[in-house]
Amino acid sequence: MRVCAAVACCLVLASAAAAGPTPKDVVLYSIGITTDPYGHSTPRGFGVLSGVLSGDFARKEVRGRESSGFAGADWLDRGRILVARHAPPLRSPAIFALRGGRFERSGNAPFPGGSTYRWSPDWRHVAFEPPAPCRPRQRSLFRCYRGSGHIFVAGLGEVARGVLGGWTPDGRLVYYAGRRAWAKGDATLLDLRTRARSHRRHYWSDQQPIRSADGRHFATRRGFRRGGERITILRADGHVVQTMTTHYIVSMLAWSTRGHLLAYTTSGFPSPHQLFVVDPGHPQRKIFATGAKHFDWVTWSPDGRLILLDGEEYGGWHVFDVRTGRRVYRLPRLGGRPQWCCPVNEYRGNGR
Repeated sequence: MRVCAAVACCLVLASAAAAGPTPKDVVLYSIGITTDPYGHSTPRGFGVLSGVLSGDFARKEVRGRESSGFAGADWLDRGRILVARHAPPLRSPAIFALRGGRFERSGNAPFPGGSTYRWSPDWRHVAFEPPAPCRPRQRSLFRCYRGSGHIFVAGLGEVARGVLGGWTPDGRLVYYAGRRAWAKGDATLLDLRTRARSHRRHYWSDQQPIRSADGRHFATRRGFRRGGERITILRADGHVVQTMTTHYIVSMLAWSTRGHLLAYTTSGFPSPHQLFVVDPGHPQRKIFATGAKHFDWVTWSPDGRLILLDGEEYGGWHVFDVRTGRRVYRLPRLGGRPQWCCPVNEYRGNGR
């Protein structure tokens, strides 16, 4: 089967080279990418800006078609960067390590290009569902692209068949037996250590809880049939701490890199756009709002004191002091989907 052959080839070529010291105070961004649903993205590479907190700025970029996939760039553990590559053809994402302010190529991701993939909470495993192969000489990549229904875990081989969902906070793999099960939220949870399977009803991957940095709280969101969404904050024992509702779309949830402050953004499509911060058990605080221009992407500073807000129409990155809610400075907008390293806060945005 061509899917299995591609997986085997990718696993042989993948490199798990250890990264160097974890970088501090570095913002990763994807050049030419926007999160604005009304905007247009033209990927042109990726880069990093260091010294954001100190003011001693230094920028390093990689440009060109080879590093210009629409999925952009993401931090992995220990300062490695996963970079989507230009297609067609579908090629495995590249892995770069940031060492001493320089990018070093350290191999390819252990899954084929075009795969749906999810990293486990402890970064020890990556599950992926490779795409079904196109017919020979098929002209359009996008007309034949679809999930294969074969779910793999790098290093363990094929573990299930169905639609890949993600991982539970305790490290169990989530998948759906088929598209109908996915639509109904009938999930299967697989324990990789024992291979035991359990089932959960009304469990959708985009509504799985995300955990705060200190492990004390979880956050989930769920939409209403008549519009709007609800955000629920729970303690680790499952006790509901706080519930917040909004008439708008929740664009992004992001836990702080330290402690358990939760930031989230809303969009009225087309307006208003708002940024809130919540200390569980206390009233939420509105940090920023506008009815004029779109934004939804936020990222926390490594020390948890600042939030960087990205909006293509603003022409810059806006940095707010979480304690006071004041904007402390603005930086040029070097790219989209900025991610402040390290550690990387746990977040969930639309489409991710």
